[in-house]
Amino acid sequence: MKDIERRILLGRVVGAFGVRGEIKLESWTEPRSAIFRYHPWIVRSPSGVETTIEGVRGRDSGKHLVARFPGVEDRATGEAMHGAVVYAWT
Repeated sequence: MKDIERRILLGRVVGAFGVRGEIKLESWTEPRSAIFRYHPWIVRSPSGVETTIEGVRGRDSGKHLVARFPGVEDRATGEAMHGAVVYAWT
């Protein structure tokens, strides 16, 4: 439980973007693009599986941020991440 208390919730995956594996993010940081300043990310899937990810790159696309996660190369993999939440260590 102690590890969870040291995390900050940054945002969540809201879907896939395009066919090359980019992912739409909802960011709860201010400004919203500040989410990309945090490293590493802890990504928790809707089923509760957590993965630590380094090297996420992204950009603003209007309504959402669009991110490129290392290892996500196609739309199906991006869609499978829908609903995952993004944390960082405080």
